[in-house]
Amino acid sequence: MKSFFSLFVFLIIPLLSFSQNTDTSTMICPSIGYDFRSSQSFSIGCSILKWPHDGFMWTPSKTYGVHIEIGMSSNSNDKVYSNSIGVQGTLITFLSGKLSLAGSTDFDKYQAYIKPEIGISIFQFVSFHYGYNIFFSHSNSFNLERHSLSLRIGLIYPKKE
Repeated sequence: MKSFFSLFVFLIIPLLSFSQNTDTSTMICPSIGYDFRSSQSFSIGCSILKWPHDGFMWTPSKTYGVHIEIGMSSNSNDKVYSNSIGVQGTLITFLSGKLSLAGSTDFDKYQAYIKPEIGISIFQFVSFHYGYNIFFSHSNSFNLERHSLSLRIGLIYPKKE
């Protein structure tokens, strides 16, 4: 529980640390991802991020916003579909974190969980995260691992304001 609290604080601090004297731009960031698990897991997603800046620096060094993802895992003949929605932030250009409410289903049963993630992000183009799944129920219906490593590659589309 301590690590969950630490991750939650890690995600909130970037939201509170932005100066009031900055402009804010919006970025739309579609992405594809791969989770390194015992089963193959692919996902596609989209983030809408705010990027406070002083009008001089073009790199998204600090960002915060929301994300949504859908994905599919398969091992042998079983296919499990997943979805997630949550918040994410980047602090000091390379440190990033996500907090997601996620679920997996095979359309017969459903399993919900919370997934905090922390990792490295290179200007939102490439992200490598470590995540930990916290299940709502004691049974793990789809044998999902608690620990996960993920790689996401994305694009940035600055929105004109």
